[in-house]
Amino acid sequence: MKKEKRNKKLKILIGIFSVILIICCVLLFIEIFSKASPIKGKYSKEVITVLDNNNLLDKANKLDYSPTLEIMIKDDYFNKKHFDDYYLVDYHEYEGFSKHVSQLLEKEYEPEKINYLMSNQTKELINKIITLDKFEIDYLKIKDFDLDKLARYKEFNSYVLSFEEIVKAVNHDIDIKKDEVPYDSANFYINIKPAIDPHSDITLVNKAYVLDKSFVPNDLVNFESKSISKRVVEPLKEMFEYAKEAGYHLCTISSYRSYNTQTSLFYGYIKRDGRAHAERYSAKPGHSEHQLGLATDLCTTNGKRITVDSPVYPWLENNAHKFGFIIRFPKGKTGITGYNFEPWHVRYIGKEHATKVKELDITYDEYYEIFLKER
Repeated sequence: MKKEKRNKKLKILIGIFSVILIICCVLLFIEIFSKASPIKGKYSKEVITVLDNNNLLDKANKLDYSPTLEIMIKDDYFNKKHFDDYYLVDYHEYEGFSKHVSQLLEKEYEPEKINYLMSNQTKELINKIITLDKFEIDYLKIKDFDLDKLARYKEFNSYVLSFEEIVKAVNHDIDIKKDEVPYDSANFYINIKPAIDPHSDITLVNKAYVLDKSFVPNDLVNFESKSISKRVVEPLKEMFEYAKEAGYHLCTISSYRSYNTQTSLFYGYIKRDGRAHAERYSAKPGHSEHQLGLATDLCTTNGKRITVDSPVYPWLENNAHKFGFIIRFPKGKTGITGYNFEPWHVRYIGKEHATKVKELDITYDEYYEIFLKER
């Protein structure tokens, strides 16, 4: 009886040992098989050898097959430090792919950026990018970005413009100093279009954009005994207060003008000075910013409008943008604005845009066409 029990226990132990032995053999077989045939045998012997020599075979076995890794090794562009990157770079079948990947990784472009280039840009453009210092690849997504102007984009110093705005500015050669544009009356009052959204702060009214004769701002209020858009009152008060703290006095002598008032003024000036001369300092009816209620003519201590020689003018020129105003018809820009220099005439467009106009040193006519027209 005892002998039978002993035999039974022995059989159980032998059975357990056999199971353990089988499991060990299976595991050993799997280990040997995986080394002999990594990633289901997809890699070539050449690739396996390189991976093994770089102690990367085990790591590769734990990852999915990478055609990018394969081609980098086959084309002799493999670099151990970029092993992980190869798995993140999508494979593209074209001559020179492995060389491009190698060069872009050496310039420290991230796999995500490389994938964008491979999927969206031409081989010729990638070749050009490789010759340049590293830059933000997302720039290529900007409309009208020109790689040939990259150096100019980078050199364009700005504290207020986005890179997209810098691209627009440079594409319009704002970064290049130009000679003053001569005034030519033939360039104005042609291809006239209705002013866009006349109730907006950024509406452009000039010799190309006209207001309807029935247009009247819907927020006119009284300020210093003159009608003006309510949106302008607080910025004006603030600017006047800061000017006072700086030792200057500012006041308004003319703000909102109706279509009919502008008609009387314009034709009165023509009668007095002749059309050619009048058109350089007075707007045709419907073409005056004063009808918007956003423009005002400023005066100083003596109640007369500001001139370039007024003590307050340098302060106004350097500070108006901080309150959302611009000198609408600046010096030396008559060929662009169509009007003589008017140091007294300011226009409210809001702090953001006024600051950009000031920094770029351009007219609002130019700024609107470049940055706002397509909005």
